[in-house]
Amino acid sequence: MKSIYILLLSIVFASSFTSCKVTKDKVSKKEKQQYINGFYQELKEDFPDAEITLIQDSIKVIFPDNIMFDVGSAVWKKTFFEKLIRFSTLFNKYEKTNLLITGHTDNTGEGVDNDRLSKFRADNVKLKMIEYKVLKERLFVWGMGARQPLTENKTEEGKARNRRVEFVVMYQPRH
Repeated sequence: MKSIYILLLSIVFASSFTSCKVTKDKVSKKEKQQYINGFYQELKEDFPDAEITLIQDSIKVIFPDNIMFDVGSAVWKKTFFEKLIRFSTLFNKYEKTNLLITGHTDNTGEGVDNDRLSKFRADNVKLKMIEYKVLKERLFVWGMGARQPLTENKTEEGKARNRRVEFVVMYQPRH
């Protein structure tokens, strides 16, 4: 699963670099790491119930189960809405980052429908973040369908945990 995130990060970084000018100022690896570590620490403080993981120069955020979506729905629950507002505010503070938003589903329904639904979930989150002043150029979406479950889809609790949106914060200096 880690390899798919590295692949996704590579795609997002490649598309980001094609749209910016090359600058003479190079950011050191240490500066990047300090910046990302600062963001990581604030996320850990503000969202103690979330799964927050450092992956190289990026941060993966998964909010707790049972708070995001109902079966077959891309409308988030109110508890997720409140977290999304706080997350958007904190994300805006760290201007040298981009965000990959990946939507996921449980295994209920057909594969094509789940792919569409997962993308729609990620798109809805992106639109809501734009409402909270996050620049759309910093947000990338991906629909994963039911291909990357966090747990087995054998129980209602497992399915609820798999209906989610994950966030990957990536260092990207502004040009």
